[in-house]
Amino acid sequence: MTADLISKITDYILLNAYSINSSGFYHGKAGVSLALFEVSRLLQDDYLEEHAFELLQESLLYKGEDLGFADGYAGISFVFHYLIDNKFIDADIDELFGEQELELQSFVGKMISVTNIPTSTLSICIDRLYLLGCEEERNKEEIEQLESFLFSLSEEELETKLLEIMSSNGISISYADGLARWLLYVVYIESFKRALDISRFDNLFKLIPLWKR
Repeated sequence: MTADLISKITDYILLNAYSINSSGFYHGKAGVSLALFEVSRLLQDDYLEEHAFELLQESLLYKGEDLGFADGYAGISFVFHYLIDNKFIDADIDELFGEQELELQSFVGKMISVTNIPTSTLSICIDRLYLLGCEEERNKEEIEQLESFLFSLSEEELETKLLEIMSSNGISISYADGLARWLLYVVYIESFKRALDISRFDNLFKLIPLWKR
């Protein structure tokens, strides 16, 4: 079921990702790009990697003044640092962001302003599952209950859930509470099953991560 779920969610994301207006991490193309990079590595899929890179490039077109996570430079920079640190891409972050990166550095050790980040049932479920997974045996019963919410679906139920997410507020495939976040969790589960390195996911399954160098 996990592989089928990855395929289904990815198809929905590719269908709508380029029409997203935001460039940011929680609401935009940078966060979706990160999810697609993770899928492309798991599946060794060059086609998905190309789309991930295109969306990443489009996020660089952002020319606003927002330094926040949701739609601004902190979120975009966080994605670039993640992708560079985990060898998805090779790039010079200072060259890409220039003045914005210098401004962000002044916030080291502080919380970047985060506003309008929704906390849906899906997002809360995923975050709770990740925390429970750190002590899997102890929390086995609750993990099974929560995973049934995400994975134990018929084709019809899965289609309904995907459509609900897509139509809740227009196109909603944001990192925080939409398809990209769900996709990341499914990739995490599948990577765990395949005994792959999952340590890099530590900073992803948190509702409001701190931006840091």
